[in-house]
Amino acid sequence: MAQTGAQLLVQRLKEAGVDTLFSLSGNQIMPVYDACIDGGIHIIHVRHESAAVFMADAYAQVTGKLAVAMVTAGPGFGNAVSPVFSALMNESPVLFLSGDSPVALDGMGAFQEMDQQSMIAPVVKSTARPKSPTELCHAFDAALVTSLSGRMGPTHISLAFDVLNQEGDNPSKSQTIAVKDLSTADAMHVADAIANADKPIIFTGPMLNEGRGKEELAALRDAFQIPVINLESPRGLRDPSLGTFVKLMKEADLVVSIGKELNFTTGFMKSPTLSEDVKVIAIDPDPSMLKKTRERIGPKLTTAIEADMRPAALALAAVGKTHNNTAWLAAVTKAATNRKVAPLPNNEFHSNKLALAVKAKLESLDNPILVCDGGEIGQWIQGFCPTTVRITNGMSGAIGGAIPYALGAKVAKPDATVVALMGDGTAGFHFPELDTAARANLAFVAIVGNDDKWNAEVEIQKRDYGPNRVFACELSEEARYDLGASAFGCQGALANSAEEFSAAFDEAVTSNKPSLINARISGYAAPVYLDD
Repeated sequence: MAQTGAQLLVQRLKEAGVDTLFSLSGNQIMPVYDACIDGGIHIIHVRHESAAVFMADAYAQVTGKLAVAMVTAGPGFGNAVSPVFSALMNESPVLFLSGDSPVALDGMGAFQEMDQQSMIAPVVKSTARPKSPTELCHAFDAALVTSLSGRMGPTHISLAFDVLNQEGDNPSKSQTIAVKDLSTADAMHVADAIANADKPIIFTGPMLNEGRGKEELAALRDAFQIPVINLESPRGLRDPSLGTFVKLMKEADLVVSIGKELNFTTGFMKSPTLSEDVKVIAIDPDPSMLKKTRERIGPKLTTAIEADMRPAALALAAVGKTHNNTAWLAAVTKAATNRKVAPLPNNEFHSNKLALAVKAKLESLDNPILVCDGGEIGQWIQGFCPTTVRITNGMSGAIGGAIPYALGAKVAKPDATVVALMGDGTAGFHFPELDTAARANLAFVAIVGNDDKWNAEVEIQKRDYGPNRVFACELSEEARYDLGASAFGCQGALANSAEEFSAAFDEAVTSNKPSLINARISGYAAPVYLDD
């Protein structure tokens, strides 16, 4: 029986295990909305197109499964491109669907006609614009495999309006996921190199973080008893969750990178961050990344192996043996857990007090997911609030995604307590998504560290131009984010002290409603750890 392109797309989505779309409606994608009714796919309808992609990104990060964001054409498509870049840097398997003008009117100046492929190509693994329902099915199959293969990431399909309305037959599946295993010989070679090094270290990237790669990280740590460090945030080796670890990096004589791009986050593998004599082994599913690594670090790269990250990590762990330099692991562990900072005024509710208050609350929860936006307050939270599953603003360095990230995580893990921390600056990016949370009944706790300024930029101005040159980075002292949350149908609370924050947090969790705590703090620069 013939079906429309929209119906075939929804059928393909269901067969792939997709039951939710993150979307903002628009003319060109209404056929898909209609097909979702009979197809049994739920739509989380957002207030801004970029929020749909942020939500899909978080869903994919938490589950490791394909997530789908769908927006309309023209400006709707344009609004969503930036968070697609974040999904790429986060190695998140997101299928980005965008409405498009009819194929039959190509070149005629149709409403919102644009070359979407040229615009999106730099930030996705693949892009396609199918011209028939059959091509649409094949494009979906290919995008699914591409998103989930190798280094996972976003893919894109333009949905021409006439293709969605045309009828066509459902073709058989045309793609399968191929896995690149690490050979036993290569695993033994890497394990021997680790054994022969004095101070080896293993880096992993976003796909093998503490949430998505928990099994692989545990296996590597148990097998070798050497430092295994995940790098997923824009601060890389200087991620506040790593304490003063970066100071020890120049002592490492071997770095084994399992799918971690060696870029600005690792100091480009150059002195003074690392020794000029350090040797590097790179394991990566992408041959072009291996080529980039060789071009960037030259003869430091002693071995390059093409293999998928997860099976490579497990295969390497299977042949690994405890390293003889146990003092190296002890030194790195001590440095990474160092949280010694200069004391801040005790009579203020400041960044450190808020971070410690959040830490105490997270430790009382059975299944927390922590979302950290960028900025100075985000660094305090990342540093002092360890959780197994966290979502940072990622290596793109994008800010403002905390609220939609939290909603995507809650859809992925309904039983988790999702806590999202942001500054008063980044809270403004997607504040109306609190309405989405209320409509979709997605309970989470948003915390705004409110210091009346864009504190990261203020700190830059004070450092680079002088304390009297702070300019144009102030925010309103009168802003009541808690009252705004209440106006959107959520629970809002104002906290002027750690004690008030504690009570507000407990009330937020027990309310089982989307909640926001407006924490009025004295903002300080991101933590600088003192030598322990």
